[in-house]
Amino acid sequence: DDGSEFDLFREDIVVSSSNPDLLGIVESVGGQSDSEEEVEESLERGLAKVSWYKQEDNPTTEQVSSLTVVDRIFLYHDVVARRSDPLGQSGYVSDVSILCDCKSVKTGHVTRMVSS
Repeated sequence: DDGSEFDLFREDIVVSSSNPDLLGIVESVGGQSDSEEEVEESLERGLAKVSWYKQEDNPTTEQVSSLTVVDRIFLYHDVVARRSDPLGQSGYVSDVSILCDCKSVKTGHVTRMVSS
């Protein structure tokens, strides 16, 4: 087991490795669930359902390995662990700082690292 089932989670914001301009949100990941009773049965491990921004055919089923996470939602008191040891020592979110890059639709200018 290489731990790849911990690389992607529901509600992650992702881009396609083959098209980095294609932005989507993960709806479900094969083999994962929000509770012990509701494991996503329709998807095999290594697959994810993604709804792509401004695309008509949603959601689509994608290989987890073909997706890159660009944003992940963390809320206060979420349990977290190191990516390198997801089943090891854990902690919880006690503070959140948000930085973003803003792109003007009209001009294409990007302002980087804008604080919330």
